[in-house]
Amino acid sequence: MTQFDEKYNDEVSKHFSKHKKQSRIKKCFCENEDCNKIIDAHSISRSTLKRIKDTTSSGEKVIVLSDVKIDNGNITNAPSLKGWAEEASVFNGFCGFHDNKIFEPIENSIPFNKTEEQCFLHSYRSFAVTYHKRKEQENFLINSLEDTITSVKTPFNELSNAIDGVKERVPGFDALLSEQLKHIDTQGIVTAEELKKDGIGSLLNKVTSLEGKLKQGKESNSTTHALIFEPLKKKLATILSDKEFGKLKYIVRVEPLTFPFATAGCFFAKIIDDSKNSFVFYDHQTQHNLTDPCIILTIVPENEKGTIIILSCFQDDLNACHFLNKLADIKVKEEFQKAISAIVLNACSDNTFVNPKLWEKICFNDEDKIIAKEISKQRPLDTFKQPPYLSSINLFNPKYSIEDLKI
Repeated sequence: MTQFDEKYNDEVSKHFSKHKKQSRIKKCFCENEDCNKIIDAHSISRSTLKRIKDTTSSGEKVIVLSDVKIDNGNITNAPSLKGWAEEASVFNGFCGFHDNKIFEPIENSIPFNKTEEQCFLHSYRSFAVTYHKRKEQENFLINSLEDTITSVKTPFNELSNAIDGVKERVPGFDALLSEQLKHIDTQGIVTAEELKKDGIGSLLNKVTSLEGKLKQGKESNSTTHALIFEPLKKKLATILSDKEFGKLKYIVRVEPLTFPFATAGCFFAKIIDDSKNSFVFYDHQTQHNLTDPCIILTIVPENEKGTIIILSCFQDDLNACHFLNKLADIKVKEEFQKAISAIVLNACSDNTFVNPKLWEKICFNDEDKIIAKEISKQRPLDTFKQPPYLSSINLFNPKYSIEDLKI
């Protein structure tokens, strides 16, 4: 690596760190008059993390599955161990009051009895963490765009002002400048012909056009979260306030074996008709604001009671209910497990935490590359009538259970 490469990588790292810091949010998902100090809330409860952590010489650790990166079929970045108490699953999405009060029925070793309230609270928290993370990701993109606009715009404005000052004093300056510009490497921003014809004006016009496109991108991305997530957040708040937990549809399965990983998140499925020509939406009369159906997933390992799988969606989201019905209709247990594994890997991996011994077993079976490939690709389109997409790996294979791993 050259000194230039090192300097460039260092600058990129500095910009990344700056934008990441600027993009962080400390805001309670509930946002009401009862809110107090924002805390380091956990998207996966501490009691659950204790069941999947591994004790090493440097402390108690878990693996974040989304850390796995793959390039040309090879893993370029294996997942790193993270301290469960300090880092894993922490997000600043709840205040102390609401985090303690709302989730009491699913915390403090209270047994899971499949009540609608318990299923809702798991789903509520899973949605909240995705809401929070996507907003931070959107902020990161916006900050990066603004920085790019400034870095591109400033030098060209300075150049334009300097040229205007010189033009008044040097006869024939435009012709001279156009001749010299033919020898300038413009990095593909403009062609040689454009430079010859329009001189510096062509460069400035292209930069102005780029600025407009970046601002348009910023505006578009800043509304994505508001259009998709905010209406669903309001609906969840109403359900919680009114305690009408049945307004979510649930699929609840309890695997008899305990698997040392946990997932909390949501994703938006894309359902296409079986001819693969157009996206499917049920009833245009009742669904005026059509968006991709929101599916919420929570996977929690219990002590000696197996592994809880909760899928949920809004009862009035007909497409989402159709998606859940297709999952519920899977008769073969292994196929259902592979359907859930697919959702974990290509839709919810950024909030999936794995015991290091489980990851070692996956690597030993040479299935880490399979997982990396599925994480790195977008979830395929789900057709209206065909069964849900199945992963090529089953995360609920008995060989990955706590019992088999002897954890």
